[in-house]
Amino acid sequence: MKNKNFSIIIIALVFFTVTACSSSSGERGMVPESTHTGSDTLVPVTITDKNLTFEAPYIFVIDGVNMDDFWSGYLPDVTIQNEWFHAADDGYSIAISGALKDEPEQGTLNLISVNSGYIITDSRQIMAPFKGGSLSVLNKESPKEFNLEVKDEQGTVYLVNFYNGIAAYKNEGYDDWKYWE
Repeated sequence: MKNKNFSIIIIALVFFTVTACSSSSGERGMVPESTHTGSDTLVPVTITDKNLTFEAPYIFVIDGVNMDDFWSGYLPDVTIQNEWFHAADDGYSIAISGALKDEPEQGTLNLISVNSGYIITDSRQIMAPFKGGSLSVLNKESPKEFNLEVKDEQGTVYLVNFYNGIAAYKNEGYDDWKYWE
């Protein structure tokens, strides 16, 4: 009887392990199956932003009024403030700032990489660590081309590296940068 109970426990553990592994077998970064079109490949998203005609090297900030309408459809849950745009030889790096529509005190920054064929290759959303309202990219030149500064409505400024996210913060005008540990 003791061996039979032990065998049942082993079989149950093996079944549980196999079930758990198969439920998370998708590749990292893949869109869940429910958002696929039925095949195992993702449907590429091509952007139609009118600003893609600018050639490298070119970095600038576009205010929300002059942004292409494509972004409001691509980010329907975000109230958009402005766009940071970096044109490079191999594509574009774009940062869309704003706040969540259903939680306006939560600032958000969407970092989007686009290849030279205008297809989005990476898209991620970063939430501001402090709920100070909508974020706006500051239109000032950065010492490094993939760094930008964004400010919330309460006056907190965040130093953002396009590839690594938020690196530091300060109160506008009177604080030194405080870096994350």
